[in-house]
Amino acid sequence: MRRAGRLLGTLFVLGFNSSAAFASPVLTEAVIFAMPHSNIETGPIQLSLRLSADVSVAASVSITSKGNGVLDLPGAKVRLYDRHEDTVTFAEGLLNNELVDIDGDGLKDLVLWGTAVETDDKGTSEIERRPVLCIFKYDPHKSIFINTVPSKDVSVY
Repeated sequence: MRRAGRLLGTLFVLGFNSSAAFASPVLTEAVIFAMPHSNIETGPIQLSLRLSADVSVAASVSITSKGNGVLDLPGAKVRLYDRHEDTVTFAEGLLNNELVDIDGDGLKDLVLWGTAVETDDKGTSEIERRPVLCIFKYDPHKSIFINTVPSKDVSVY
């Protein structure tokens, strides 16, 4: 957990504060509240993620009626929204999420961070709060996102 905190601090100083990084959120609470809860019948909301001036990729997001949300990226489906009380949720529901060029290669990568809240099986007693940091680097040769900094609290399918 200390490693995640140090890495997040380093990313903030090097990437998020850099005017060259041009960080931008992928998904906001306003978008989530405006969209209907998805299921197989209604389908996901389509997104276009701009990774550089020349590279955009298609993605989609869906939120279930139970309160789980998945961002479907090339190469990975990522749980970044969770209000469903099933032992682990995210403190604000939605993890902070930004596209930012963290390594200076000219392509934005996906950074997720926030707080996971673990509860008992009934969802009535909080057991632990822990920091979450998860990074997906875009590989232009394979045209996919690769989970380079995994988190046990962020499910990747």
